[in-house]
Amino acid sequence: MGSDCHHLQVFTDVPAELLHLLEARLLRSVTLLRLLQFTTFATGKTVSARIIIASDMPLQERHGNTPNSSMIRHFTAAYLDPSLGLETNMWLYSTFEDSHEEIPASPAPSPDEDALSRQQIKAVLNEARYQGRIYPIQPLAHPDHIFIGSLNNAVRDVAIASGLRFGSTPKYEYEKFIFRIDELPAPADPELQLAWSGGQARPGTGVAADPAKPVYQAGGRDACRLGLLGVHCEEPFRRRGLAKTVSAQLLRTKTSSFGSDNFAAADVAPDNTSSQEMCKSLNGSVHWVGSWALLDITEAAPIE
Repeated sequence: MGSDCHHLQVFTDVPAELLHLLEARLLRSVTLLRLLQFTTFATGKTVSARIIIASDMPLQERHGNTPNSSMIRHFTAAYLDPSLGLETNMWLYSTFEDSHEEIPASPAPSPDEDALSRQQIKAVLNEARYQGRIYPIQPLAHPDHIFIGSLNNAVRDVAIASGLRFGSTPKYEYEKFIFRIDELPAPADPELQLAWSGGQARPGTGVAADPAKPVYQAGGRDACRLGLLGVHCEEPFRRRGLAKTVSAQLLRTKTSSFGSDNFAAADVAPDNTSSQEMCKSLNGSVHWVGSWALLDITEAAPIE
């Protein structure tokens, strides 16, 4: 694909301009933005991490006296780290998502803009496949595949239509709950003392609400990046609002570790009724749907 369509760049550190672009695209960009913001912490990323972006103008260049980042309208960006083993290897956001949902976040693009966004998605995914193939430790934990997290269905559909292939993964499509920090419920008991331990004390703002996971397991790498992965309350203490209180307090106190915006997110399976109800009790609402997907990297040539 020609340079007149998009500019593809790969970085080992997160460009500040990319953070500005993602901040301007909230809510849709919240998951990738949080992940990239986490890289500023001491253990936020490994040397294997790659930041991939395809945009209508290149980052870190200027057009006259104006930085290109302030002029970029369409882009797709991803964070990839093949060294993460069985954990999620990659997260992606595309401006294509904004206008391809039931409740669009931006006006419908022109045919040319739509085609450009689709090309950008393919370019980033093909570069990720290439990076997966040249990663020095082979086979990957998921052999011949990159494990993409919270992939928006609209983006996945573009990839499939372009000829890219995905391995078999659980059929769950997770609903993305969005929370506004200033709308989180106040504690029912203001005097309740909460103690943080392990992964919960690490910066994080997303809740992957899964009551099956005990809270002491919330210290993995994704927990550090995305917040509380599991909400578990022992039987004698259930139905007292403790899960709601702990989750609200975590989101309220840890979001400011990243920046000044007002949002947090959660990926929740639609049949996980208890987690659905807890997220609703936090005044969260579903904004879009995504899934975890295994991207096949085996073809040597990119899909045009």
